Amino acid sequence: MGVKGLDALVRQQEGAWGTPIDFARISTEYKEQHGKNITLVVDGGSFLHYALKQAGPASYIYGYNQQLLIDELDRLCTIFQTLGIRIVIFLDGMSEPGKEAELLQRENRKRKMIETLCDGGAVQDIFVNRTGEYETMSLSLTKYLYATFLNQRAAQSNGLIVVHQMEYEADLEVARFCSKEQHYAVLANDTDYFIFDIPAYIPMSSLEITNNNVTAVRYNKYDFSKSYSAQVEQLLHEYPHLIKRQLNHKVSTISN
Repeated sequence: MGVKGLDALVRQQEGAWGTPIDFARISTEYKEQHGKNITLVVDGGSFLHYALKQAGPASYIYGYNQQLLIDELDRLCTIFQTLGIRIVIFLDGMSEPGKEAELLQRENRKRKMIETLCDGGAVQDIFVNRTGEYETMSLSLTKYLYATFLNQRAAQSNGLIVVHQMEYEADLEVARFCSKEQHYAVLANDTDYFIFDIPAYIPMSSLEITNNNVTAVRYNKYDFSKSYSAQVEQLLHEYPHLIKRQLNHKVSTISN
């Protein structure tokens, strides 16, 4: 679900603990050192939303032009395979009990975002499912299409794409798998991964793709904590002086 405010805090500290990386270079270096392909553990929900965003507004309108989504997923998978990067993708299952209200709020936020993308017009019911009911902004059919495509690509990837379907939300299993196997990093867009005990986290929002050249920013929470702790210590050291200056300013104002 993410940690409110953490992303903004992290962005402020990016220069102190975010490391720019070039995927082609790290893939080559890793294979030379370890004799195998580097592995990224991918949050499937983040991967889907990144692909939808890259595919453009038409792909957001579920049922309107799903081929745009498939083409974008195909492009992303091809890029990682070309670079020799193994991606292990964990797909979300059902929402966990007790999170229904929050998930409904998410759906309402998505609706507002898509209305904005569609020039402010109200989003209409545009897809009828097999029961004859309208699919209104539901990700269910898109997720089915997404999972089907990824499994087909995985079967043809010679082990460079692996897909795991979870019963519930995948984030904890993503973190557990990455940590246990000591893979290079988690690739996702969820601030929870800033605090999970994993080797490193790469936000998908930091990806820059030009042709087959891919760069991003890799974060390590221990580097962040050391950097942030140092700033807190500095603030605590300066705090008495700040208070003294404020008191002197108030006294001066009252005297005048």
